[in-house]
Amino acid sequence: MRYVDGYVLPIPRKNLPAYRRMARLAGKVWREHGALDYKECAGDDLKKTEWTVPFSRMMKLKPGETAWCCELVTRQDDTIIDAIAGNIKTKESEVLVQALDEQLGSDARRWEVGRDAQHLLITTDPSLRRDGAIGVPPPEMIVGLPWKRHLPKSPLGATLNSLIEDAAKLLESHPINRVRIDLGENPANLLWLWGSVGGESAQPPWSARTGLAGAVISNGFMVRGLALAMGLEWKSGPSSIEEAPLAHALKTVAGLLERPGERRPCARVVFHHHNRRTSHFQAG
Repeated sequence: MRYVDGYVLPIPRKNLPAYRRMARLAGKVWREHGALDYKECAGDDLKKTEWTVPFSRMMKLKPGETAWCCELVTRQDDTIIDAIAGNIKTKESEVLVQALDEQLGSDARRWEVGRDAQHLLITTDPSLRRDGAIGVPPPEMIVGLPWKRHLPKSPLGATLNSLIEDAAKLLESHPINRVRIDLGENPANLLWLWGSVGGESAQPPWSARTGLAGAVISNGFMVRGLALAMGLEWKSGPSSIEEAPLAHALKTVAGLLERPGERRPCARVVFHHHNRRTSHFQAG
């Protein structure tokens, strides 16, 4: 079955040449892993309208705060080999994130527990404020590559490197990761920080701006944040594309569409299955 998968990224106009170079490499990688085609488009004259939602609204940031996507990944030596740390679940990752907050947190820096491998770092530390550079790529874009090469060559990059190294020392020695290695599972032994945003003014929710209601069905932590930020209802998505989880998801969709007293002139349902490339961790 063919489908289209798309993303929207805010990029400073001055960084478009650098992004094009990265996009050429990304297109090659996607095709090597089964994509039939790959397109990149840049918008012209994109002004702030009622349809735009600041990313900072998703995290309800205060002025002066910066949020970083904080993902637990698996590294082998200096290379990221698994962008989701062996599909680590929230029950384990929550303990790791809390340990990070206890050991490395401060009045200017705190970790927020998310879901599975995806969490947030909220900081008022000036040395961790976004500097206008093209930024740090998400971990799935650099699987199989040395992670240090993808940090900014700037004071911000040096701060990120120091924080990542400090977190790695804590994660590698944590009992949860020792048990994961004993069980043959990839450990969550590296903290990858990317996708920073700063506090901005909030905007009205989706229903107030469009007069429409909507819902998002997904297990993605970031997608859930997007839904809540836009004022959309969120429902847990299927755990896999097997028959039973998909049947449960379809019942959820049916329940949303058949609510009494609500008009549903049009409905679209999209299921997105994201395959990730990983390698197995080789213990010591």
